[in-house]
Amino acid sequence: MEGLRVADDYVTKPFSMRELRARVARLVRQSKPSTAALSRGIEATEELDYAATNSAEAGVDALLARLDGIVVDNLATQGFDVAALARGAAMSVRTLQRRLRETVDETPTDYLRRHRMEKARAMLQSGAHTTAAEVAAAVGLNRPYFHRLYRAWWGHVPAEDMPES
Repeated sequence: MEGLRVADDYVTKPFSMRELRARVARLVRQSKPSTAALSRGIEATEELDYAATNSAEAGVDALLARLDGIVVDNLATQGFDVAALARGAAMSVRTLQRRLRETVDETPTDYLRRHRMEKARAMLQSGAHTTAAEVAAAVGLNRPYFHRLYRAWWGHVPAEDMPES
């Protein structure tokens, strides 16, 4: 009786497949909407799709803002990697990979590299640091790897982005 108060139907165990199929068929027949209801449903569906799209975009923006904040807070930390980013975002590495692939079409490694290289270039161009080694440390990379990565990313060595003294 409790089940019937909250559901359209209820089947007790043991049940036969024939009985289950008959109950499902009856529920399907009963739930077919009328033509008028269908036209109202299309309008409602369009409104829901619009709301869902806006909600999804807001969710993407919130995710990226959260990830950007984690990266900014930990960028200078030597050893800050994809696993640390995933932990900071309270998700598994695999979920982080999937979410970044869906939203910005990047792997988490590329996402971190892009942040590091953009920050490094801005720091070098600002003139606030006197050596590329200081910038490398500020973005959490060792100097030799930083030089190699910077050249591959920007097409020139870090010193070329430093202002002339």
